[in-house]
Amino acid sequence: MKSFKLLVTGAFVFALLTPVFWIRSGSAQTQIDTVLQCAYIDAEFGEQLITNGCDLSLIKEVSVNGGGFVDANTSAEAAQAAIGDSVVWRITISDTSDIDIQGYYVTGTVQVYDTLPTQVTYVSSSASDGSTYDATSGVWQFTLGASNVPPLTLTINTTATSTGLAQNIAFLSGYLCDPPDFWCEYSDSSNANDGDQAWAEISAPPVVLGETTPVVLAATGSGVAESLVAAGLIVSTFGLLGYSRFSNRQS
Repeated sequence: MKSFKLLVTGAFVFALLTPVFWIRSGSAQTQIDTVLQCAYIDAEFGEQLITNGCDLSLIKEVSVNGGGFVDANTSAEAAQAAIGDSVVWRITISDTSDIDIQGYYVTGTVQVYDTLPTQVTYVSSSASDGSTYDATSGVWQFTLGASNVPPLTLTINTTATSTGLAQNIAFLSGYLCDPPDFWCEYSDSSNANDGDQAWAEISAPPVVLGETTPVVLAATGSGVAESLVAAGLIVSTFGLLGYSRFSNRQS
């Protein structure tokens, strides 16, 4: 009797969960089927769509205070910034399709995910095709077609507001889905170029001692050597100031 009750209970739980499993599987399958396509005009059959060899690539770069954009792909290559500096992130989407057909173009709605690091604060953004970036969700969405072809760029303007290593990752929707075979909304012929990152190391702003004291401590230096140099400059400066005042008093 006890075994029978357990069997009935198990069947009841399975019946409750079955619709959930079915809904999740159905949604995942729908999203997996959403793939990037390339269109071209066939002289005999008109417009044709293909998926093999159709590919987009993404590159992420960073600029500080209006300087040139750099591909700071690792923390060791991080762009140097201080609190209050302007930090601009740029995403470039290129067409890297391997298709030997004249007059083809990539077609489809594409989403790029880019969640800003906590060390910066969002200011504004602009895209080359007029599309918009939602800083809250981190989504940049655009539609490709005959009148809107890569390369496309998105620039995100931010201000450095706290210290630390800021890692900014951008990827085409579905590239970082987990597990790999589920909940993907994007697919093309290669996922090796569907994501990229850029780093910025943000430090405290320089500290200026007094209005007439010509000493600036570089707050970016954190080692012993930097501390000793700064201390020597302070002692020398105050020594010179003291001697100057003493001389004036004697005269």
